[in-house]
Amino acid sequence: MSNKKTSKNIVLTIMGVLILAEIGIAVYACICNAAPVYQLVNIVALVGVALYSFWLYKKPHGNMLKYAMLLSAFSIVFSKVLAMHLWGDTIIEGLLPITTACLLCYVAGRLNRINQSKFLLPIILAVLLVCCIIDWVSISVEPEYATIRYLQAPHQFITVLTLCCAYFTRYKEHKEAGLQDA
Repeated sequence: MSNKKTSKNIVLTIMGVLILAEIGIAVYACICNAAPVYQLVNIVALVGVALYSFWLYKKPHGNMLKYAMLLSAFSIVFSKVLAMHLWGDTIIEGLLPITTACLLCYVAGRLNRINQSKFLLPIILAVLLVCCIIDWVSISVEPEYATIRYLQAPHQFITVLTLCCAYFTRYKEHKEAGLQDA
């Protein structure tokens, strides 16, 4: 039992480090004036996910996870629409992440259906990973912002992966808390 808890903590710690790195990159990008509105939306979403994943989960219930997922979905949509406007990303580059955001909203509304989530969340993660690779291949912005875009390309994938880890590792505790509330 202790070994299982330790492995959960290791996974969540790794995700925490990745989230903190993405927050740092977004703050640096904001300081460099690389699309500050874009960066601020990403920072808010990343901080929301980090808060839930590492502190707010302690009182088990699904509403905070749902709000973190919805905030992440909003961030994905807003970021892609803004990227299409600022950097000329194509409709296809925007359509895939926006579709995953819609699926993430669907999952957020049905957190009690873990069997559906076990099927949908890996699909969402796979599509976001493909989007990340597309971003890496097609980055065509000013050289001073290219490094920031390369570093930020996986932030949506990392955010949703962190939410998935938090959801699957703590599902039992949340379910038991929900049963006690009823």
